[in-house]
Amino acid sequence: MNKATKTIAQKLYAKTDEEIKKAVIGRVVHYQNEGPSSVKVDGDREFTIVGVEKIDYGKKHNRRYMKVDLKDNDKNFKRGFKNLQIGGVTKVEHRLVTIARTIKGLF
Repeated sequence: MNKATKTIAQKLYAKTDEEIKKAVIGRVVHYQNEGPSSVKVDGDREFTIVGVEKIDYGKKHNRRYMKVDLKDNDKNFKRGFKNLQIGGVTKVEHRLVTIARTIKGLF
């Protein structure tokens, strides 16, 4: 597999904890739920990452995940904490796109 065909999740998975934090904090992250979502039928969720509390490997399946402080864009920007599997990240928006969306949401 060459670099051009790697998914965003594969690129994130290869990064160090600090590189992952730098890549997601302050940005809108698109996330595909592994199971059904009670919020969206297609399971494709959007979160604005405020901070990353922890990055680790799950005990049950040994999948890398991050515990994040976030705003849930699909729930009127409700603030909370969530564990997101790195493999579920489908897109990380550019900082300028995130800023524009945040400003738009204020009005």
